Amino acid sequence: MKGQLLAFLLLFLVLGVKVHGKDDSYPIREIPPELLINSNAVVRYENERFEIHDIRNATYSYRRAVTILNKKADAFSKVKVYYDGKSTVTSLEGAIYDKHGKLARKLKKSEVKDYSAFDGYSIIDDGRFKEAELNFPDYPYTIVFEYIVKQKNILRYPTWAPL
Repeated sequence: MKGQLLAFLLLFLVLGVKVHGKDDSYPIREIPPELLINSNAVVRYENERFEIHDIRNATYSYRRAVTILNKKADAFSKVKVYYDGKSTVTSLEGAIYDKHGKLARKLKKSEVKDYSAFDGYSIIDDGRFKEAELNFPDYPYTIVFEYIVKQKNILRYPTWAPL
């Protein structure tokens, strides 16, 4: 009886970790067929979080997984993260998964570029953005981008817009 109870608890723990663990597998077979009809891409996951720590500090976290079905959706293989003198991009990660959901490769730090967002008309502008792009030769594939921006002064809250 004790052995059966121990086996049950072990099975429960193993299954519980799988159900509640972070599963970064995005096989195309898990997309409902009706979503694939006349589609160029399918958003598999998107999560935005804006956390206010105190009156002057906040954290914005973003994670998105998109399955790119054809060349028309290649714009989803790029991400831009804006920041300025009052904010810092603390992490920018990306990964590509093949059609079977197997990790093909991860974004390298050397692939993240940093640019000025200066428009050429402003006298003073400290806006910048980090940009990364991941491409894969075989369609369909899934691309996942995740980033965190720490804000030192909360002048405005982030806006939300659907993809």
